[in-house]
Formats: sequence, C-alpha cells, structure tokens
Amino acid sequence: MEVSEALIRAIRRSGLPFVYSQGYHPHPRISFAFATSVGMASNEEYADIRIETRGEEPAELGKKINAFLPEGLEIVGTKQITDADGGLAESINGFSYAISLHRDIISGQGLREKMETFLKSDVFIITRKIKEKRVEKNIRPLVSSLSVDEEKHEIALSVRISSEGTVRPVEILTKVLGISEDIAKMAQIVK
Repeated sequence: MEVSEALIRAIRRSGLPFVYSQGYHPHPRISFAFATSVGMASNEEYADIRIETRGEEPAELGKKINAFLPEGLEIVGTKQITDADGGLAESINGFSYAISLHRDIISGQGLREKMETFLKSDVFIITRKIKEKRVEKNIRPLVSSLSVDEEKHEIALSVRISSEGTVRPVEILTKVLGISEDIAKMAQIVK
C-alpha cells in the first residue's frame, strides 16, 4: 500500500476534514516533499497535508490519525505551517542515508581513500542525462558528510538540498566511489 493512500484513508477514518483541490475532480490536498525513490526504504517522510482544524493542537491531530494507520506507519511529529511559512519543501534542508553493501565491496575498493579525496575537494563535476541533454553539475557542495563503517558494511551519507537540487545516493556510489552501476543498484539504501 502506498503511504499516501494509507494517510488519506486514516485521515478520513479519523473524522478530520480535508481541504480539497478545486476543479471537476477534487482530491485531498496532500503532497510529499522529496518523496523517496522506488526501491529505497525510508525511516521518515515529510508530507504537507491540508486539513480543516477545529482548534486542535498539531500533536493531537497526529494521535487521531495514528489510531487508523496500518502497523509500521506512524506520524511521529506534526507542525502547523501557514502560507506565510512558504510550505514544507522550503523547510527541509537535507537528508541522511545509510547505504549497505556487501562486505567485499566495502573493504575491497579503497572507498575510504576515495571519500577523503572527494571531501577534500571543492569541486566534483558529474554529468547527468536529463531529457536527452547532458547537464554538468558540481555535487561537492551538496554533500555534508560521507564516511564508511567497515564493520557494519555501511556507508553514511548526508546531503544538502539547494535551489539547484541535490545529489542522489547512487551518484555517490558510482561517480564518486567508482562502484559499478549493477552493484550500486543492489545496495540497500535507507533514507
């Protein structure tokens, strides 16, 4: 089940009234800022949900909705955002990822040295293919931290979000660390 469907169902069952979009086919006003890619797990997602409140505190709204969410899905925090605040996407400035790889990959490719070289640099240009165009992007300013834990077979990555976007974990694996695309696709990535 999709997270958005589960949230919509839980909010309806809780009795909280949605704010709906305009037009012939109105939909509940719910959107996810920086939704997680397909195949990637997530410990936290951020959603902008428009509901009509009756003076309830944000924390109480979360409790009401949680009563109707499926096991494993829970609202852990709520915050009221006004139109003057600019919206949810503007209040998120980055993400952290835990990337698990086979132990032979973690220990056998000189990842620590590649990470140190990357982190010492000011510029690291990658090329992305976007709608049949090749676009160059400096990803170094978008990486806050990058480290490897050889015992856990895990890479820790923290990225920033800027007006120019962000960097994808797979780009760090393939372009910065030199891991093949086939192996990078098999990595277990948790946001």
